[in-house]
Amino acid sequence: MTWRPCRIDGCPNSSELRDPLCAAHYANKRLRGDPLALGQNAITRRAIDALFARVHTPAAREAGECWHWPGTSFSPHGYGNCNRNGQKIASRATWVETYGPIPEGMWVLHKCDNPPCVRPSHLYLGTPARNTRDMVERGRQVTHVNEANARTVVATEDVQRIRERVASGEMQKLVAEDYGIHPAHVSRLCSGKRRSYA
Repeated sequence: MTWRPCRIDGCPNSSELRDPLCAAHYANKRLRGDPLALGQNAITRRAIDALFARVHTPAAREAGECWHWPGTSFSPHGYGNCNRNGQKIASRATWVETYGPIPEGMWVLHKCDNPPCVRPSHLYLGTPARNTRDMVERGRQVTHVNEANARTVVATEDVQRIRERVASGEMQKLVAEDYGIHPAHVSRLCSGKRRSYA
């Protein structure tokens, strides 16, 4: 069989079928009777409205509460997975449907700090730097300091003892041996280059 271009205008794909439709348009024709029919993954205003009407009460809409994505979760962080409108994250798909395309380099951020929320009024565009700034300002940044950091080799109370011993004139090498650490680490602890907050 010879390959022919898909008969749908603007489709760059080819077909070797008798009916010159590419695989995607042929599947649409077989499943839905129309090669240009939108599949179940095509997000529409009506589909979003139907979803929100079904899952969210009018009281929640009036109260300004979050609209939680009822489908599967995209990540351990709880972002909704929808794979619609060229977007895999439900909040991004909601943005595209409600406000239009997302400019390159921009992210869809949540005013409510609630990853499964898809309420359009809770979303806004921002840069990755803005997302990080929001995380820090809202206290969502996970900081592993002192013993919470898996790489910590000296307990907080020992840092103060090490500093006191070195300040009293004890050799850093001997102090390091007592704690099982390198003398250079003792030097950095005493100078404040490491654990200055301890």
